[in-house]
Amino acid sequence: MRQEGLAALLDHHADPNAPLKTWTPTRRSSEDYHFDPALVGDFELRRKRAGHLLSKSRYVAAQLLAYLETGVWRRNAGRANALAQAIGRAAGAALLHPVEANEVFVGLGAERRRALRAAGFEFYDWGPESAGEARFVVSWDQPEGDVP
Repeated sequence: MRQEGLAALLDHHADPNAPLKTWTPTRRSSEDYHFDPALVGDFELRRKRAGHLLSKSRYVAAQLLAYLETGVWRRNAGRANALAQAIGRAAGAALLHPVEANEVFVGLGAERRRALRAAGFEFYDWGPESAGEARFVVSWDQPEGDVP
């Protein structure tokens, strides 16, 4: 926390050594902090479930560091984006927007959406039901055989 933020907390009689569940900051401006225990709810449980504990941070940090330093993030993103490009080319005139990442937006119509789902394809409906549009999202580990 920035020094002026800490000073503002202490000016409002916040106890920096208090357990997190006893106060929750709600920031109205950079100089105004208020703490309302009622806003905490199940925060501790959610934080623990998500692995946001200091004792676990070293594991997350090690994974993220390796992910960034080895370039695996770029390789994974590049692969997903290339597969999305292939889907976009296969969509032809049904393609609604240029493919710029790992998402592909196509106009299929209601019948083609139903037929694709019946064949085992998974995708998101996009826009109003009557438009028949769909959004396909390609994962970094999508099997290449699934893509035309």
